[in-house]
Amino acid sequence: MNKKILSKLVFGASLLLLAACSQNEFSDGQSEPLPEGKYPLEIASVTMNVTHSEQPWSANAPQTRVTENTTDGNSSAWTNGDQIGVQIGTESTETGVYTVNVDGSGNVTLLTSETPLYWKSTTSSQSVTAWYPATDGTIDLADQSNGLAYVLKGTGSGDYQNAVSLTFTHALAKVRVTLNGDKATGVTGVQLYTYTSCTHTKGTNIQGSNEGWIMMKEATYNGTKCYEANVVPGYEITKFKINDAIEGTLTTAVTPQAAKLNGIELSASGIES
Repeated sequence: MNKKILSKLVFGASLLLLAACSQNEFSDGQSEPLPEGKYPLEIASVTMNVTHSEQPWSANAPQTRVTENTTDGNSSAWTNGDQIGVQIGTESTETGVYTVNVDGSGNVTLLTSETPLYWKSTTSSQSVTAWYPATDGTIDLADQSNGLAYVLKGTGSGDYQNAVSLTFTHALAKVRVTLNGDKATGVTGVQLYTYTSCTHTKGTNIQGSNEGWIMMKEATYNGTKCYEANVVPGYEITKFKINDAIEGTLTTAVTPQAAKLNGIELSASGIES
């Protein structure tokens, strides 16, 4: 998800999961075990909402296929075939995988279970977590010129009789570089010096590695060109590169924060077009 202006945003994505159950009721108020494999966790719908402090960037790439809103770049959307990992409770290590199905208009129509999960007890308000990408591992951040990289984490609670609403947040930080000055039109590429890869575990425990240059994605919103990349939060960014040749140092360093849109404004007055 860069004079320098830091813009912040808190964003989230709401994922609704429906716990399917039979007509049987456990009315004595005590937690009881459920028959194995009988009460599947079914995802009924996925929606992406946003709350923000200044500018929105909601969780509605190289490693993933979530995309940005092309109108203003301040929101993200699922794409057809995206997969999320899901886990019920904290004691069980069993995880499920669910696929997001999106129609031609970008609306989520169905979520199908690739590896289904099942409720194991009648305990109420059980914690449910979800993450994206569905598989743990390394995320390549080095070349985002054709698409941004994403890591998302969702949390919620529910039980075998009630729907579960998961709220997703971005684990990475979004950086947006805008340029001004009489030579801004001569800029054809922007890079930032930071971690070029990271690892995640179920959408958390983000660990950056391999310092180097990240190639940013060019975008145009409301007639204004900018460059964007999602980066490891907490790493102080001080250096930038323009047109793969001209290196510079920020007047004030930027330390991107997770789940926020961090803005950098660069003057391109000295760049040859």
